[in-house]
Amino acid sequence: MSEKQLIGARVLLKSAAEDPYLNDDKFERMQKMVCRDHKIPFFSRDQLIAVYHDLLVSGEIEANNALISWLRLKKIRSSYGLVVVSVMTKPYSCPGKCIFCPAQAGMPRSYLKDEPAAIRADVNLFDPYKQMMSRLSALSAIGHPTAKISVRIIGGTWSFYPKRYQTWFIKRLFAASDDYGTGRRTGEKKLKELQQLNQSA
Repeated sequence: MSEKQLIGARVLLKSAAEDPYLNDDKFERMQKMVCRDHKIPFFSRDQLIAVYHDLLVSGEIEANNALISWLRLKKIRSSYGLVVVSVMTKPYSCPGKCIFCPAQAGMPRSYLKDEPAAIRADVNLFDPYKQMMSRLSALSAIGHPTAKISVRIIGGTWSFYPKRYQTWFIKRLFAASDDYGTGRRTGEKKLKELQQLNQSA
């Protein structure tokens, strides 16, 4: 975002945050006016969300639920205050012999490389911690709250993975959800300890 765009976005969001009667039409009119006055293109929602968070952190505006709700992309993903995060297990042999099940190299059985969760898993080398951090960052960038999450483990047949891998995988998920947004990195802890930490993370 250019300096002119940043100034325009700040002006727009400050005005919108102070308006008690903000609605979609009004926001669109405000945006047109600001962009015309500053001779800048329209903002994308993720640009506005980033500036909104900066203004919030600096104390220049107060939290405005109506505004962040309007800015949020793909609202259905957190419509109940809960976001679902899909995390994929590593490729592993499967006891099933289902003839209709895809068996693509480098992927757990039944998954294809071009699916969004599979792409994210592949890029992060199937590390559950990195997958979780990546997904939470992406959701946060488009305006979704990430305080309450539901984790969906996908991939191979879970019960067929070694117990040691299952424990490690769950521990990494807890560590990621404990660490997200704190700037810290949880060290090696027992599963129960990570679970207890997560209850108040």
